[in-house]
Parts: sequence; C-alpha cells; structure tokens
Amino acid sequence: MLITQVNAEQLREAAIQIDIGEGKENLQEDTILMSLSASIISVDDLFKNVQAPDKFYNQWQRANFAHQETKVVLSSWLRDEVNASEVVEAIAEVIEGIRRNVVEVEETLISEYGYDQAELD
Repeated sequence: MLITQVNAEQLREAAIQIDIGEGKENLQEDTILMSLSASIISVDDLFKNVQAPDKFYNQWQRANFAHQETKVVLSSWLRDEVNASEVVEAIAEVIEGIRRNVVEVEETLISEYGYDQAELD
C-alpha cells in the first residue's frame, strides 16, 4: 500500500518542480513524466497479483482506488488537460486519502498485532 503513497507524492513533487521551472525544458519534463508513468503503471501488476489479508481488504481496495486516481491525474497531465499547478491540487486530495488509509493500517497493526509505532515509522 505504501507504494501508492510514494507514487502519488512523486507525482506531486514532479508537478511542483515543473511548475516552478526546475523541469521546464520539454525533454527534461518528458523524461520525468515517462519515468513516473512507468513506476505508476508497474503497480497495476501488484494490485492484480497480490491479495491482501482479509483484515486489510478494505484498506487494500482504497489503496487501489487511490492508485487509479493517481493514474487519472497523471494521464490528464500527459494529455495536457491540466497543468502542473492543477496536478498539485488534484493529487493533494489523493495523498490525504492515502495517508488516512496508512494510519488506519498502522493502528490495526498496533492494536491487533502488537506492533510498536517506532517499528512502523
């Protein structure tokens, strides 16, 4: 599930860099976006081939939904339907949902499986 958070945050960071001009040259921007696309798309196989434990089924489904939303935002950007600043705005909500999901998983791991918060940080 954490890979969905990593990908969404990388998308946000790429959009911020490009929005402020650090990736302004088209070749550099294209390279950043294609690399990010490959990373995000590779997660599709994870959701197809890995089954979460029953205890975490709902969180797994929410993570998959967030992953799909991340793909939609990236796809819209690649098709020039949105600009970098709009990507930052759109992905912020996805990231917040992912963070809530991760917290829920961590709370379950602590309360029901005896993990220590320090182990999860």
